[in-house]
Amino acid sequence: MSSLHETFRTTIIPQLGQELAIRNVLAVPRIEKIVVNVGWGELKGNESLQKSVSESLSLITGQKPVVTKAKKAIAGFKLRENDLVGFRITLRGKRMYDFLDRLITYVFPRLRDFQGIAVKGFDGHGNFSFGLREQTVFPEIPFQSNDRTWGMQVTIVTSSPDDRQAQVLLKHLGFPFTKTESA
Repeated sequence: MSSLHETFRTTIIPQLGQELAIRNVLAVPRIEKIVVNVGWGELKGNESLQKSVSESLSLITGQKPVVTKAKKAIAGFKLRENDLVGFRITLRGKRMYDFLDRLITYVFPRLRDFQGIAVKGFDGHGNFSFGLREQTVFPEIPFQSNDRTWGMQVTIVTSSPDDRQAQVLLKHLGFPFTKTESA
């Protein structure tokens, strides 16, 4: 069991229950899954780039990505139905907590000019999405091995019914949100 998961079970759940005034331990918000998505138009037809992105995602997350394909043709983008448009990985359980721990501990401090993550990424239902501009901020990826950089979208799906509870959950897990100034 990862250290973040153990900390969550032993200390954060009681703190969240007390702070959110939830008496039932099973009603405390939790992280259900983390979805990592890479969508890039240049992947179509470029086998070496597809292989490079797929291998890098496997190194970052610890599991093989699923190929996402176009649902319909769009002539303006020279896109046909069932063309490859990206990769997606859904993390649950131990891999999810390991990824989140590495994200908070290693990746965020390595981001250039990092001031925190804006809270505008919440969707109104307790889920949080944010983007990373480069894959090279992950310690698993050697900087010299990649000739091209690509970004990814990370979505954290929680069991909380609203954004406030999800933000409190992520803050207790160590997410570095930007400081909001009151006017």
